[in-house]
Amino acid sequence: MWRRALAASLVPAVLVSCRAVLGLGDPLPYEDGGGNEQPVVTEDNSACGGANLVVDPSHCGRCNHSCRGTRCERGKCVPLGVSVGPHVYAVSDGRLFAIVNDEIVRVDTSGDAVRIAEKALVGASPRAMIANAQHVVWSGDDGVRVCSATGCPADGPEILSAAGKRTGPVVHVAPVHPTYPYVWVNFTDATVEKYGGAIPLSTDTRVERALCPSAFASASGGAYLSDAPGDRVWLYRATEQGRIAANVEDQCAIAAAGNNVFYTDSANVWRSEVNADGTLAPRVAIATNLVAPKALATDDEYVYWAASSAETSILRCPQTGCEGPPEVVVEGIPTIESIKSDGPFLYFSAFLNATVGRFIYRVAK
Repeated sequence: MWRRALAASLVPAVLVSCRAVLGLGDPLPYEDGGGNEQPVVTEDNSACGGANLVVDPSHCGRCNHSCRGTRCERGKCVPLGVSVGPHVYAVSDGRLFAIVNDEIVRVDTSGDAVRIAEKALVGASPRAMIANAQHVVWSGDDGVRVCSATGCPADGPEILSAAGKRTGPVVHVAPVHPTYPYVWVNFTDATVEKYGGAIPLSTDTRVERALCPSAFASASGGAYLSDAPGDRVWLYRATEQGRIAANVEDQCAIAAAGNNVFYTDSANVWRSEVNADGTLAPRVAIATNLVAPKALATDDEYVYWAASSAETSILRCPQTGCEGPPEVVVEGIPTIESIKSDGPFLYFSAFLNATVGRFIYRVAK
């Protein structure tokens, strides 16, 4: 089966420079070893001409579900490897931005890799990254830095944070600033800050304890921070100090879409609507009885997560909640660390093993 052969198929892929980011191609074919590995597809295929929903890449698992260039096996689209090595990355409009060999590269939809920032411009200990049509923004021990999505200028990136600040997760909040609408965690002063503001958005969040990038999310209502596992969710709007939105038990995973915040505990995924006063409405279960859900992501319709186990799966439910078991999008991937949604694709980072290291994959939703 492809997931068992994954590590072996990727061992030869080695990056020698920033322009050598590889499209790693499909993993090895599925090998039916018998036993209980036979897929179960329950949807009626009569609506798609009697297509084989188990292996048809145009109708994978359900009618009209295209794998967009990869194979369909066992009713699931096979992920495509798009980069090797990074754990700090962002996606925007089909473009992948990633720190590879201490440089920032952009992998375009064609698969071509372009260097955005050379090693000397990246700074120390890069921690988190976001991107959009205009900018790639990243944070680390040398502050929050921004370059054009087409590449850094000759004089290097602009520093958005104050000099000497150790910074963490960064998000986009549109009303903050017309050019640089970004908000970030400042570990040095345990605050949340925005570009161009003399007053930080918060001074009491204990953000030193919120070290994972997935603890910060943004949507139309503002930015939401889980300030410490098992503690509080804060809301930050563009022109006011942060306020406590709710006390929750969480697993360092939070996502936001529209006027809703999604978060996890040890066995469940929850949704809370943001009230007019910035507090969170009583939570509603999206999915229950899970195995340590983490790596939360969302789009306009679904919430996605991974579980904490040696071989994880990416699951999803509608934002309104699953009526039955969650749908499996990807199965049997070693140690999924993060998930990002971009258009028709999910991107995810996985640590395969100590020899092979990390890879970023893309799979059709």
